[in-house]
Amino acid sequence: MKRRNTQQKQMVYDSVVMLDHPTVEEICCYLQQSNVSQSTVYRNLTVLMDEGRIFKIPIDGFADRYDFTQSRHYHVTCRHCGKAHDIDVAYQSALDQVAKGLDASISGHTVLFYGACDCCKDNSEHILTDIL
Repeated sequence: MKRRNTQQKQMVYDSVVMLDHPTVEEICCYLQQSNVSQSTVYRNLTVLMDEGRIFKIPIDGFADRYDFTQSRHYHVTCRHCGKAHDIDVAYQSALDQVAKGLDASISGHTVLFYGACDCCKDNSEHILTDIL
């Protein structure tokens, strides 16, 4: 069943694109003046994920984030603030190495790198020792 492209769904999608890996809270704040409710944001995020237009990045200890990039790629997440950023490395290289080592057929994987973003690294030197 094809779903309609409602104005609210388009606004939620546009906010995911504009905000770069936002949380639901960040999307709601961004759409606050448009009177889009939190339940509408959640509902449309689910629809957009079902349609394959966005995907969720679950992050331990922080709110989930959302990404619109369609190509397979990795993320690095700041252990201090929870922000996620794309990493420009070959996605399949790790998958190919694992498949060779196991002599198996692997269809996918999830890898999330952790560290400290530039802002947190500069503001809190102790974060680096906590991570290591």
